[in-house]
This record gives sequence, structure tokens and C-alpha cells, in this order.
Amino acid sequence: MGDVVESHGAIATYVAAAILLAAEVGTLIGVAIPAAPILVALGALSRHGHLDLPVAMAVAFAAALLGDTAGYWEGRVVGPRIRQTRLGKRIGPHRWLRAERTLVRHGGAAVTVGRLIAVVRTLVPRLVGAAGLGYRQFLVCNAAGVALEVFGMILVGYLGGAALPNP
Repeated sequence: MGDVVESHGAIATYVAAAILLAAEVGTLIGVAIPAAPILVALGALSRHGHLDLPVAMAVAFAAALLGDTAGYWEGRVVGPRIRQTRLGKRIGPHRWLRAERTLVRHGGAAVTVGRLIAVVRTLVPRLVGAAGLGYRQFLVCNAAGVALEVFGMILVGYLGGAALPNP
């Protein structure tokens, strides 16, 4: 893993991680490719000195927040039409209704917790935008969830990286 950083450079690694993390929610690839392995790898690479831990955390936090913001505005603009997409139909009307009820009942807490659940994290920003929750409330609650996920998973990789050999 360190070989990749050494051959392409730390900046390229940060950029690649940022693109993947933003795309996870921003483009819906998170349904198939979760962020956790990327975050853990950033932590492990930081542990072995290939990346700078605070920079990795800042880049990952900003990228995840950017991807979620794109998802929120997509939901706000496209709204109910999301349900008519192939993925939206696959989710099913009963799940959409249950998700809306949860948002109404729990508001910001649902956004924060939803950010911590892999497939849910990909859909929550769009659902919140479509439901009309204000951006400021979304941003604050989502940032809390992003911080928990990003910093937690990177630290897991950093601590677990001690058990890995340094190439």
C-alpha cells in the first residue's frame, strides 16, 4: 500500500481519496463502494509515515461533506423524481415513506445517525433535500456524522496500522 503512495506521491493519494469519498454520496457509488476501506487505508498510511494524519483527516472530512452537500442539493432540485429512478423504485414506496417519517420525527439526529450507516449514508442527503429540511440544519447535523465516521475510521486504520508491517 505504501508503494502506491511512494510511486504516485502523497498529493495524488489525497486527491484520489477525496474524489472517491466525495463520489461515494455525491454520485451514488456508495451503494456499491463504501468509504470505510478508504478511510482505514488513510489511517494506516498515516501510521507508517506515508501520509500526514491531520491532512488526511481534513481532506477526508471536506470531501465527504462536499459529496453529501451535492447529494442534498440534488434531492432539493430533483425532489420526488428520485423515487422514479431505477434505484428509487428498488427501494420501494414503503421504505421512502418510513424514511420521511423518521426524518420528520427525529430531524437532525436522523441525519447524523444516517451518515454512519453505509447504504443509508448515500441516500439520506437526497431524501433530506427532497423533504425540504433546511440546508443549515442539514449541514450542522451532517457535519457531526461526517466527523464521527471520518475521524473514527481513520483512527481505526491508524491504530490498526501498528499491526501491519511497514513496507
